[in-house]
Parts: sequence; structure tokens; C-alpha cells
Amino acid sequence: YQRRVAITAGKTSNTYGTLFLNLILNNQLTILNGRTLGDFTGQFTSIQKQGCSVIDYFAISKELTSSINHMKVCDFTEYSDHKPLDLEIQCTNIDIETRKPLDECYDPAPKRYIFNEDNVNNFAEAQSSQHSLDILRTLTDNLTNLTHPNDRPISNSNTDSHTNSQLNTEIRQVNDLFTKHLQGLANDCFKKTKKKKKNQSNNPWFNWQARLAKRELGKATRATSKFPNSSFLRDN
Repeated sequence: YQRRVAITAGKTSNTYGTLFLNLILNNQLTILNGRTLGDFTGQFTSIQKQGCSVIDYFAISKELTSSINHMKVCDFTEYSDHKPLDLEIQCTNIDIETRKPLDECYDPAPKRYIFNEDNVNNFAEAQSSQHSLDILRTLTDNLTNLTHPNDRPISNSNTDSHTNSQLNTEIRQVNDLFTKHLQGLANDCFKKTKKKKKNQSNNPWFNWQARLAKRELGKATRATSKFPNSSFLRDN
């Protein structure tokens, strides 16, 4: 038997293992298998006739390392030929409003615009305006600073975490500036699509529970129509 990833007891890896390790390294992730309380030996997760291997993993970012309590490779189940993995993470309890309206749980969808031949020239002229050129020049300078970090002055007081935080802030600023610029051009040049009115019931009692019950009733109706003689459906 051979273990196909170098983090376990064996030294063998295949092409997929190499691609996976490159993904881990490029994204600065940490594999928990074989180095975490509960799985220091890197137990096999797949046992086949051809041999045993570790091909199921937990991979986390470095920021989550201190929050991991333990992981475990569980026993086989009837549902898969791979062993399930169990991971316990220490986190702070958060109060979640389960009955919060759906439109308050998500950010609004981006606006949609009507793009046709009539406003193509207006869009091209807007991009060539002095205001647009100034913004694009600012974006170019910011991107140059981001892609050439070695040109920045080095301070002994800066830590890696501070540098990463500053870099993330600058990236968000560039993204926000670019998004705001395009949004402004679109608002000036294109017509917006009309928002569809939501189909809301006037009955105050028709809440999410009533909608769920109506959906389940529809499923049951379709099932009994398709299998009218099924004793299982009628008894349950």
C-alpha cells in the first residue's frame, strides 16, 4: 500500500496530487491531514483493491489555524467508498435571525441596462472625456503600485499581517473606484431596465410557513397524480 501525498507516511504522489499541492502553495493554505490533533499519522481516506490512499483533505487559510480543535477520519459508511472527515472548529456564537426578510439578507442585485446601437457612441465619448481619462490614469497608477510592491519604502515596524491588511485595503479601493466609474458611465449613457414588482399576498397570515406548506402540497399533488395507486404515498 502506498500513500499518495507527501504529508503522510508515504512519499508517493500522482499528477492530481501535484496539482493539488500547487493549489495549496499558491493560495498559502495549510493541509490539516497528518498534522492535526486526532490525525497525526495521516490516516487513509480511501481503501480500494488497487491500494490505499489519502485523497480527502481539509485545507484552511493560516488565519484559521488557531481556531481548529481537532479533526478525525471516521469509519466507512454505506453511502461512499471514502471515509468521511470530521472537523471541529472553535468559533463565537452568533445570533442569526432566521425569519429575516429575504431582501434584507442579501445585497441588492446589480442594475441592468439597455445596451443598443443608439447609445454606443455616447458610451465611447464618455470614456474619452477628461474626467474619465483622469480616473483611468489614477487606476493605472494604483495598479502599478500594487504590481510592484518592491518599489515601496520598507519600514522595520511593518509586520506581515499589517502589510497584507494594507494590500487588501488598497485592492478594495481600486475595485471600488473602477466599479463606481463604470456605474457612473452606465447611468449617464444607458437606460435602466424597469424593476419587476414583487408578487406579494395581501393576506397577513400568508407568511413563509404558509408558502412552504403550499409548496409541499403541490409536490404531494403531483406525486399522487403520477402514482394514483401507490399505497405508500396515500398512507404517508
